[in-house]
Amino acid sequence: MTQTNCWSLHDLRSQHLLGYCINVIIGQKAFPYETLFTTGWYTSSKASDPLLRLSEAIANELKGSGVSVTCLCPGATATKFAGRANMEESRLFKMGAMKSKDVARAGYKGMMAGKGMVIPGLLNKTIAMSVRFSPRKLVTAISRSLQEKAK
Repeated sequence: MTQTNCWSLHDLRSQHLLGYCINVIIGQKAFPYETLFTTGWYTSSKASDPLLRLSEAIANELKGSGVSVTCLCPGATATKFAGRANMEESRLFKMGAMKSKDVARAGYKGMMAGKGMVIPGLLNKTIAMSVRFSPRKLVTAISRSLQEKAK
């Protein structure tokens, strides 16, 4: 991802072209999913902190060039992967996972508006904000609880 971003964005900038880049990421910066227990192998591979920081740095470097970088942090999204990962019955998904088309629409609108980060949906925004002000142990406990099957 780093090479693709850097090469593509460098080409756009060097040729004075307008362009957009959207990185779809999940993880600790926006959501507590980096500590997911039932899908830890997957979510830790998608940990956003380095990806988000890279995107923010590139966006800052490209400011005023006509090229923008947006990070889409979708949170729980109803996809086939959720079914394969056995997450559809989790508390998190029962609380209301967003439809993938709604997530894509929000990401596109944010990208076209030049936003640096897009977190679609009120529930996702609330979760993301609460992580910033909560102790790490509490975030980990809540994250695990959200992944367990709803009773």
